Amino acid sequence: MDIGLNETGNEVHKNMDTYIGKPQTIKKVNENIVFNAIASSPGVSQVQIADSTGLSLQTVNKVVRSLEAKGSVICTGISTYTGGRRARVYEINENKGYIVCVYIQGNQFHCKITNIMEKEIASQIYHRKQDMNWSDNLLYVLDSVTKMIDMERIEIIGIAVPGTVTNNRVNNIPAIPEWEGIDLKKLISEHYPCRVWIENDIKSATMGACSEFLHENNQNMAYISILDHIGSAIIINRKLYNSCNSFAGELAYMAIGEYERKSNQCGCADSILEKALLMEDKESIIALVARILVNICCVMDPDLIVIATPHLSKNDSSKIKSGISKYIHSDYIPSIIIDDVVAEKNLDGIVSLCRNKIEAAMQIIKA
Repeated sequence: MDIGLNETGNEVHKNMDTYIGKPQTIKKVNENIVFNAIASSPGVSQVQIADSTGLSLQTVNKVVRSLEAKGSVICTGISTYTGGRRARVYEINENKGYIVCVYIQGNQFHCKITNIMEKEIASQIYHRKQDMNWSDNLLYVLDSVTKMIDMERIEIIGIAVPGTVTNNRVNNIPAIPEWEGIDLKKLISEHYPCRVWIENDIKSATMGACSEFLHENNQNMAYISILDHIGSAIIINRKLYNSCNSFAGELAYMAIGEYERKSNQCGCADSILEKALLMEDKESIIALVARILVNICCVMDPDLIVIATPHLSKNDSSKIKSGISKYIHSDYIPSIIIDDVVAEKNLDGIVSLCRNKIEAAMQIIKA
């Protein structure tokens, strides 16, 4: 985050608007700025933090003392900076806490524990127990994976589910119908006294793909997963786009053809996919994807589209582009990458989202 506030609530960077906030909000924002400055430059001094962030040295000193008292940062030595002045230097205390994440794919729970800097501590795959319901399965998995760490040091638990998530309630989840409408955060919070983050699996997978495919010339991306169902998420200005109802990217419900939504929650595009998979008709899948991408190009004009699916090969991207060109000019067709479905990469996405939640400052309301 690049907004710094002083104790009066005034933003301190040049050429930016003024923001106001409550003292506690200001403190949280400044802690986030200083924490990120130390995380990006291990061994940095307080003077260097002040220079890089625009915060006053007095504010930096106060924030560093607070972070050090919490155990979030540690002093790692003394440096000679600015004319020989001896200064304490700081690094993030990577082992202060743990991130525990679960990515649900099919009947498998892909689990990973990392420290707060996303360095892996342990990982494990658990298979769903058929004699237990999904909620009991999830709690069993969490109990099993957290036995290897100090549970009191868990900073956050993240769960990626195959459904939309609005205010921690899961909807549109045909793969796990018993979770339809459930407040999954409440269920987990009753057993674990830490932060809990529930996220859509495709959004998690999208974050996992960002580091691999996005670069400085690619700011906007559509990520599409095609397994038994169609899912998607959108990256705008290198940030995950979250709509008001968390429904953006639900391409399975896109109105294509004469199909309508079925009572089993299967959307129109999913109905077409289901029929194509049943008939093993790859050309129909390619035609379906092409029509979907035409609509995406018209709505958001992305720099890049990534399609993660086992049903197509990398060579099919040219066929998809040919299908798109029937509707729009080839100049408007972005780069299309057909990627493998890798649960480990998708799991890394929910880990990244959880780390962002740990570091995120409270929202600033513009005055």
